[in-house]
Formats: sequence, C-alpha cells, structure tokens
Amino acid sequence: MEMDRAAGVLVALRRCAVTEAFDEILDASKRHRVSPLGVARALVALAEGGVDDGTPAASAARYEWGNLMESIVVAS
Repeated sequence: MEMDRAAGVLVALRRCAVTEAFDEILDASKRHRVSPLGVARALVALAEGGVDDGTPAASAARYEWGNLMESIVVAS
C-alpha cells in the first residue's frame, strides 16, 4: 500500500510511468541502504508535509525528493 502511494506521488510530480516511479524508489533505497518500504513511507510523509524525523529513510527521502517538493510548494 505505501509503495503504491509513494509511486503515485512520483507519478504525479514527475509525470512518469508507474514502473519508473517504483524503479526510482528502489534505486534510492539501494543508494541510501534503507529498505524500499522505509523510503516509500518517508516519501509519502514528505509529500504530506511531514517533518524530517531524523531517520535514515526520512533523510534519504529529503535528499532524493526534497527539492522536488520545494519546487511544487513555491510554484503553487
């Protein structure tokens, strides 16, 4: 469920295919050595305006997609 929601966030923001979104989540999890589910949960929390709780997954999500989220907030 969280993986689907996280992929949906990336599909909406990047206008990419679902498979590309899943691949991006998996690649980020490998780069940061965090579970894909952890990265997915952190991405969803980031998209919902959540605060970085200092976990490795939250840090990974902020690093990977923080600028993307900020550009959406500024544009709206």
